[in-house]
Amino acid sequence: MLTAVPLPDRPLTVLWQSTVIDIEPGTRYGHKQDAAAINTTLAVVNNSGAPMTFPLLLATTDPEERDATHRSVRVAGKAPKLEPVEIDTEWDTLARAIRDSAVAQGHDATRIDAYVAELRKDVRKTFKTTEMITLQVGQQRFIRSHQRKLLAEQNGAFEFRSLFPLPQFALAAGGTLSVAVALPRATQRFGVDLLDWTRNFSPQAFGKDPGLPQVAGRFLVSWFWQNDPELFVAYRYTG
Repeated sequence: MLTAVPLPDRPLTVLWQSTVIDIEPGTRYGHKQDAAAINTTLAVVNNSGAPMTFPLLLATTDPEERDATHRSVRVAGKAPKLEPVEIDTEWDTLARAIRDSAVAQGHDATRIDAYVAELRKDVRKTFKTTEMITLQVGQQRFIRSHQRKLLAEQNGAFEFRSLFPLPQFALAAGGTLSVAVALPRATQRFGVDLLDWTRNFSPQAFGKDPGLPQVAGRFLVSWFWQNDPELFVAYRYTG
């Protein structure tokens, strides 16, 4: 028998988010793709006016272009069995709220619909042991997650692109987000060139902007802002 999973009726409110992306040069070492290792920490708050319960998976999953072979938590021994759960009774309300919020921020409705469809699959296949989070009115919670996205070469270049925050979150008034993307370090075998990046939200391009040298021999682009954007970094290998 399927078990119902409590879901909020709106995107989770995030007070702040800090994300660091480490680009891995897999294609330089025999792999078909590069990868982006995405580490995120954030604080959510319940400002709904009533106690709120949701599966932790909802706050830590990014189903878009994810490396399906990667798991952020590895447990010794036999892996727990995936159990389908019933979410349809509350999912439509949450999905509609996520879509409306994202579209209001200027995101493409078709892309958000595809994202929400994939998110639904992940929530529905949640582990039996997935932690359920209950926030009392006004309560805050610190959350961390790790995702990994594969990056395919296109026309001789690579691009990392993502939404910040994820569509299942809404940035609180006065909330802040920071993102830093570090490209691979050049070696004797290959060079790395930062081609382009999102120019909005006051970026700092270390290794490209005047007075900002590379960080530990790597191009690094960072942003700090109070909006809901889509960010990208484009790069290529040389030599």
